Amino acid sequence: VERGEITGEPSFVADNLHWSPNHGMIMADVSATGDLVMGSAFPEEDRTIGWLDLAGNFEAVAEVDGGLLDVHLAPGNRFASLSRLNPGSSIEIWIADLQRQTLSILSRFGSDCWGGVFSPDGREYVYTSQDPGFERLYRQAIDGASPPEALVDLQSVNSIAYSWSPDGFLLFSHRHRNSGDYEITRYDFDSGETTPLLTDFQPTMPQLSPDGRWLAYVSAESGRAEVYVRPFPGLDRKWQVSTGGGTIPHWREDGAQLLYFKSPWSLEAVTVGVEEDRLEFSTPFPLASFPRRYDYIVPAPDHERFLCAQNLLNPDSEPIRFISNWRGLAEVDGP
Repeated sequence: VERGEITGEPSFVADNLHWSPNHGMIMADVSATGDLVMGSAFPEEDRTIGWLDLAGNFEAVAEVDGGLLDVHLAPGNRFASLSRLNPGSSIEIWIADLQRQTLSILSRFGSDCWGGVFSPDGREYVYTSQDPGFERLYRQAIDGASPPEALVDLQSVNSIAYSWSPDGFLLFSHRHRNSGDYEITRYDFDSGETTPLLTDFQPTMPQLSPDGRWLAYVSAESGRAEVYVRPFPGLDRKWQVSTGGGTIPHWREDGAQLLYFKSPWSLEAVTVGVEEDRLEFSTPFPLASFPRRYDYIVPAPDHERFLCAQNLLNPDSEPIRFISNWRGLAEVDGP
């Protein structure tokens, strides 16, 4: 470990493992006594993209091949971006026209791309690519007629654009390669300058309110991920919004409600009132809870319906396997 070198020859332990295509992690763990527990792979099936309302009614829009990694919705609700794994190749950005029910590829780097956020008019998209060997933010028109424009060379990892202001700047979060710490950074489209905004307690997922006066974000300063709000651009005060954990905040289009996810399938919200230069938040209340066959849930601006992917697989049916003394098994050449 100290030298960063691999010694010896690889030997077979187990196959048919479930793994995450967006970071390569296998779903397995080992104990100090030689026991191995792992989740078995299940086949990727096609998903159906559609609208899900608060009552749980689903309206299908388009069919998508397996390997979906994330979904983002454009202003106006007509377009969405999909990060899709091209098996044996890379993660690609596709644009879905939800009205015409068509899909077209946007990124053509041949390296992993993911993220990000649409422009306020919905005509452009900022996403992350590993094209130069490290992460870089790109801007591109969603029709794909022109090549992408490089914005920021990050020399970092886990960079994602989250909020594009009508005033001409971008908020993104990223993790420094050496320290592993997250920060929220502002990028100015006119000057090309980047400015760190929040650096303490692993801040991420910045979301500006519709009027641009308030910044919602996620921080682990309490020991777990919670949603906070600060005045913008002053950032001189803060309010904790969620209790008992919260992530992925979204403002309603009128700014009077802020929702966040308690789990990938459970949403809470607070009502938001403005009193001169401060905010008043209600007690958090459950907003929606959906079956696990829906994932990549993204709220529409009115918080009355959600763009999501319907997966027909039952995620509760994934078998867990246990192997005792996996080291001894690894000494056998082959399954």
